[in-house]
Amino acid sequence: KSQGGSPPSFTPTSPPKTGVGGAAMNKLNPVDAFRAQVLLDEALKKLSFLVSISGSASVHRDELTQFMGDEISRIIQEQRDLEHEYEELVAERGRLKGLANKARAKEIQIRIGQCATALRESNKSLCRNLKENPDVKGNLQKMQTE
Repeated sequence: KSQGGSPPSFTPTSPPKTGVGGAAMNKLNPVDAFRAQVLLDEALKKLSFLVSISGSASVHRDELTQFMGDEISRIIQEQRDLEHEYEELVAERGRLKGLANKARAKEIQIRIGQCATALRESNKSLCRNLKENPDVKGNLQKMQTE
């Protein structure tokens, strides 16, 4: 690398020759040729590294997308189960009338509150996962099939 950010100087060792399109071609002195070779080697190493990580990034992205899809499916199922439990608890509370069932009605009311809290948390989790995995088409298909 040259000092001051300017490109290396080229010192012709023989009169200029013309190459493709009539452009002048100069031979590099051994030091400049070595510099150019080192720079090209470094560029090739960096390019090779970028190619290697771009391929693995694609694989990891697909794995992450699959994992997030599975997580979204799990949350949707959990939400369905909680909705079903909530529905059953509300129905049971409706059947409990009178003073004889007052203690049981209070217990059911507490369970309804717990179930409602769990539903809110599940909904927050689902929304967070959908925002983190913005595959709109895939998410829509998943929600329709679920």
